[in-house]
Amino acid sequence: MVVEKNIPEGWIETTLGEVATFQRGFDLPKSDRTFGEYPLMVSNGQDGTHKEFKVSGPGIVTGRSGSLGNVFYIKDDFWPLNTTLWIKNFHKNDIRFVYYFLIKFPFEKYNAGSGVPTLNRNHIHPLPVIIPPLPEQKAIANVLTAFDDKIELLQAQNKTLETMAQTIFKEWFGKYQIGDELPEGWTQHNFIDLVKHIKPGTNYQPKRVENGIPFINGRHVKNGVIHFRDIKYITEEEYARVHKSWKPEKNDILITRIGTLGNVGIIQKTDLPLALHYNSINIKEDKLTHQFLYFLLKSEYFQEQFHLNKKQSVQEFVTIEAVEQIRISIPSSEILEEKTKCFENILLKILNNNSQIQSLTKTRDTLLPKLMSGQVRVKNIKQTADA
Repeated sequence: MVVEKNIPEGWIETTLGEVATFQRGFDLPKSDRTFGEYPLMVSNGQDGTHKEFKVSGPGIVTGRSGSLGNVFYIKDDFWPLNTTLWIKNFHKNDIRFVYYFLIKFPFEKYNAGSGVPTLNRNHIHPLPVIIPPLPEQKAIANVLTAFDDKIELLQAQNKTLETMAQTIFKEWFGKYQIGDELPEGWTQHNFIDLVKHIKPGTNYQPKRVENGIPFINGRHVKNGVIHFRDIKYITEEEYARVHKSWKPEKNDILITRIGTLGNVGIIQKTDLPLALHYNSINIKEDKLTHQFLYFLLKSEYFQEQFHLNKKQSVQEFVTIEAVEQIRISIPSSEILEEKTKCFENILLKILNNNSQIQSLTKTRDTLLPKLMSGQVRVKNIKQTADA
């Protein structure tokens, strides 16, 4: 990382530009883009694909304009758009090591834009850094990659499980959601009549405290769970006040309703206590189990109805009243109980995988800055992601 007084034994002092030479991305107007196999990379990640590529993979990009600080590793050939900087020359350093090295690099400190955040490569190239020799770079990268490989495997398993569940849901329930002709024993209801409550979080703006009750924003709800990164906190007194009439509980389902619409997550016991921002909706189970609700909210039908009700202000949003009125068709309680047993097993596997993902991510994120500073050397690490 950035040079400090104590340089680890065997490490060298150099500049960022000697570790990695950055280059501005390439223009490609939307009218000229054609769907293809190559990722189009922008400042906050992938934004579609194109039939051609500009850079051979593997490679690394980071935000140049708009969003600074995100770093992405691309395994295959890609097209970095002009809102990014891509690495043109790694100067014989290990590519994966450079990726992990840059994840913790403070790019935001070097914003050169007066309005839109902008990163000038000429400003960051001369910055002093320290790096280990190539063999230790490879060893560090191998340790961290072991965590990421395990995380990717678990994420792939969850994707397969989610697809399986949605296929079952569509076959058993989805085809009866649209239309007036329902099988015998089926009834149609407003969504609000099937759950205990549908409530937004609080519009309270938390003060900056280092510890306390996590204050969950909509951006923390993703891939079925709550991600506790870049969290703000509120005191227990504030929590008691802003969640006076109800509190988030285990198995509550969340869905985002402002800005990013339709992301779904389920609250687990280990997440509690937490406070909820009003850009997410809290749904408590009643006539429908939390397992069924989870897959219902992620279903193609519900997502279509949810997005059909969106309105536009400063950001897109969906009102609580609109969600309450979404029409849901369900069979008799006996059939519902029988058919949804498989959802219980699938969700349990997904949650177990997510628990492992969170544990691995926490360990990796704790280890990464220590490895990059030389505080922890690879030879001293006794456990990896495979332990």
